[in-house]
Amino acid sequence: MTVDVVVVAAGSGARMGGVDKSLLTVAGQPLLRWSLDALESHPSIRRIVLVTAPDRVAAYGRLDWIPSKVVQIVPGGTTRAASVAAGLAAVSAAPGVDADLIAVHEDRKSTRLNSSHRCISYAVFCLKKK
Repeated sequence: MTVDVVVVAAGSGARMGGVDKSLLTVAGQPLLRWSLDALESHPSIRRIVLVTAPDRVAAYGRLDWIPSKVVQIVPGGTTRAASVAAGLAAVSAAPGVDADLIAVHEDRKSTRLNSSHRCISYAVFCLKKK
C-alpha cells in the first residue's frame, strides 16, 4: 500500500503581517520541518510533493533539512484550492506507478504532530480491509 502526500505551504502570511509561518521556529525547528519529518517517518508514504508560493520555490529547494521523500517542490496558486490542485497535478504527473492513496496534508488548524500519521494509517488499514 503506497501513499503520496501533498503538503501545501503556499500561504501569503497575511494574518501574520507577511511572515512565512511555515519557517517560524517552534521547539528548535521550523514548523514545516515538524510536518515533513512526521510524514517522512510513515512507512506507507512513498513520496511528498511540497507546494509553496511561487517566490519561495527556489529557497525551499535549498533548505538542507527537506526529507528525501519530498520529490518535488512546486508553485501554488492564488487560493488554497489552486495550490492543492497544483500539488495533485504534480503527483499525477510524477513518473512511476500511481499511489494507492493520495493525501492532502492539513495543518492550518491546531493539530497534534501525529494526527497526520494516524489518519494515513487508518486510511491504509481501511483500504487493505477491502
